[in-house]
Amino acid sequence: MRAAVVILVLAGCARDPVEELCPPLAPGDLVMTEVRGPQSPVDIVVGPWLELYNASGHPVDLLGIRLQFHDAEDNRDTALVRRSINVVAGGYAVLGMADDRALPPKVDYGFVQDFHDNPFPDGVTGIEVYSCELQIDKITYDSLPGTGTHSLGGTPSAESNDFDLKWCTNPAASGSPQAPNPSC
Repeated sequence: MRAAVVILVLAGCARDPVEELCPPLAPGDLVMTEVRGPQSPVDIVVGPWLELYNASGHPVDLLGIRLQFHDAEDNRDTALVRRSINVVAGGYAVLGMADDRALPPKVDYGFVQDFHDNPFPDGVTGIEVYSCELQIDKITYDSLPGTGTHSLGGTPSAESNDFDLKWCTNPAASGSPQAPNPSC
């Protein structure tokens, strides 16, 4: 009897692993164009967020992309997009430090459930976007403005966001989520 129970328990635990979602993206298909860090005075309505531009030329579903936030010592925190977010070619998506069940205006997805702490503290110096192990885009910066956003000016591309001179502070407290940024 005991052997039969063990066999049943073992058989019940044998199942295929959950399939990892890897959106069909190539490097440069998504471009980070704007980052809003913690604001001064503190903003509890919208909060920190980052904006992605779809430069692929076709619609993209963000389900399964992974964001990595890192500091100068290469300590990393990761967020995963856990539901379908469709972005049209040439469109924008805003991913924020919010509860995905109660999103603030202009935020398409909330990833607060992936963090115990804020992923945008003063020590964070870069963000990377991945589809499984393939890096789609990355940015680095020294600090984020306390009012407004760190914004990529001009036409968004993975090449342009690699140059510090293409980035500037958008002084608007809410930035320009889901829209082109002002020129630098």
